Amino acid sequence: MACVDVETTGLSSDDKIVEIAVTCIDNRAITTTFSTLVNPGIPVGASAGIHHLTDADLADAPAFSDILGPLTAVLTGRVLVSHNKRFDERFTRSAYAAAGYALPANVTWLCTLEGARFRLDKQSTYRLGALAALFAICNPMEHAAAGDTFVTAKLFLELLARADPISVPDPAVVHWPVIPANPGHPIKPRLLPSAAC
Repeated sequence: MACVDVETTGLSSDDKIVEIAVTCIDNRAITTTFSTLVNPGIPVGASAGIHHLTDADLADAPAFSDILGPLTAVLTGRVLVSHNKRFDERFTRSAYAAAGYALPANVTWLCTLEGARFRLDKQSTYRLGALAALFAICNPMEHAAAGDTFVTAKLFLELLARADPISVPDPAVVHWPVIPANPGHPIKPRLLPSAAC
């Protein structure tokens, strides 16, 4: 599994990704992580009040097209998971397309928001922060993709423990594009507060 989270400049089809993170799960344990800020090429605007990233923070971050190589290498061969997958999948597919590539149409993308609604007793809210509190999962920075994808991975494992075995198509049959790395534009992870958890 690869848990994916994005932060964006807003919610419309014209908005862009400003941060993307991936937390991988192998044999029910968190293994690989990947995260980077992304220069969206447009002003951050009011969304800075949510993810606390400014135009200055992103000025020297790589463009999405420049991180496609290492990002795709992390995602290839995995089932994808997000909390509110409609949002993360829509923006990720759009960003791949804008860079001239297609996210595979047949990739399996699971949703912990839908899973929580189905697997848990009725909650007043199914926001990621509320579910993290329910399971005592610490998030070093809410609305930072690196923090949220870590919480999503932990939440997925909690839901998995309460579920019948999940049957998904073999991710090996999904044909991902081969995208070379761009060494001139290294990734730029956001620094999270180390003492927060």
